[in-house]
Amino acid sequence: MKILTVQEERIKLQIWDTAGQERFRNITPVYFRNSNGIVLVFDVSNIDSFENVTYWLACLENHGTSQKPKALVGNKIDLTKRKVSRKRAEALAVKHNIPYYETSALNNVGIDEVFE
Repeated sequence: MKILTVQEERIKLQIWDTAGQERFRNITPVYFRNSNGIVLVFDVSNIDSFENVTYWLACLENHGTSQKPKALVGNKIDLTKRKVSRKRAEALAVKHNIPYYETSALNNVGIDEVFE
């Protein structure tokens, strides 16, 4: 849980991370419906992780949550073996009209920007 102050209002964030695991796919629609916003995170060093974003965007569309605010985040930018270029990720974000951020959870780069 994270507390943010936005325009002098305190907002409590509850973050649910299924890590895209197959065993959680049956319950994720519940999280979608009850959310106020969605952050889709992929690993920039893993092409499969990036390609799964399209699947999750389709799930959001199928569960009537396409109008909820969303953001796309490329994580692990600290790694040298990058497989997904910033340009490619930005193109996907533009296609779906969502903002794109890059982060390194390890080095605490860009994390606050995503949540703010």
